[in-house]
Parts: sequence; C-alpha cells; structure tokens
Amino acid sequence: AAKRGLDLALAILLVVAFSPLLVLEVTRLRLKASPLLEGREVAGRDGRHFRLLAFPLNLAVRSEFVRKLPGLWNVLAGQLSIVGPRPHPAGVAQNGRASLRIRPGLTGLWRQADDPTQQDVLDLYYLRNYSLWLDLQILYNRGKSRLDHPGSGWRREVSARQQVEQT
Repeated sequence: AAKRGLDLALAILLVVAFSPLLVLEVTRLRLKASPLLEGREVAGRDGRHFRLLAFPLNLAVRSEFVRKLPGLWNVLAGQLSIVGPRPHPAGVAQNGRASLRIRPGLTGLWRQADDPTQQDVLDLYYLRNYSLWLDLQILYNRGKSRLDHPGSGWRREVSARQQVEQT
C-alpha cells in the first residue's frame, strides 16, 4: 500500500510539474498530424498485458525522460510502478519470472546496465531486496545522475530547450 501511495503521489506530482511540456508536445504533434502516442505491449503484474505509453521519437525536446512521460498514465492506472523491474515485451516466454509478481517500473536498478543479462541480475537483486527505502534510494540516485553528468539528463534537456527557443 505504501509503494502504491508513493507511485500515485509521484505520478501526480510529475504530471502536474511537467504538464506545460506535455501540452506543448501534444499540441506540436497535433499540428504536425503526427501520432500523439506510441506504445508497446508489455507483461505487467501477474502476466497481464498492457500498452506501455510513450511519445514518438520526433519530439521538440529530444529526451528519453520526456519521451517516457506518458508512462505516468500507466502508473496512475495501476499497470506500472515508478520504480520496479524492467518491463518485458508481451508474448516473450517469461519462464516463471519472479518479476511478474510485482508491477514493472518506469525506472529501476536495471537502468544501470545495457546488457539484458545484467539487467535481469539487477531485477533479481531488486526483487529479493525490495523495500520502500530501496525505491527511494533508486529514485535519488537516478535524479542525482541526471543532474550531475554534464551533457546528460536535465542539463541536456535544458540545452535542447534553449536551442529550440533560439530557432
């Protein structure tokens, strides 16, 4: 219950905080007659499939963070968590994956690796050591890494926004 409460609170906070950006992107995509959202079928909690929402690649602000903001609607709908194991494509044999017992996450320890095998190991670590404290640590470290590394995360998004404004 505490994890779901944290998910709802963070999702609402992020939707409100980034609503001007969401409106800007939706308006721009509508004017270009582009699809507003794209999605991929993933396996959620208990193996139930759902469509993980994202903006298409042709955004004004080219950021993976902004592109994934529509996934917050999946969080609000209870299909996804803010922090959790990696979402796996629907239809892929799950072989009794323990990760299907909880909601997959928009972010998680798996974001630290590019190799799928390493991501599976990090997911297993997350599942075996889950606590609300671990979720808060992951969120803190993800936020810190986005702010600390020049040319990535928030700084790259601000730079991209400034370039768009100059043109």
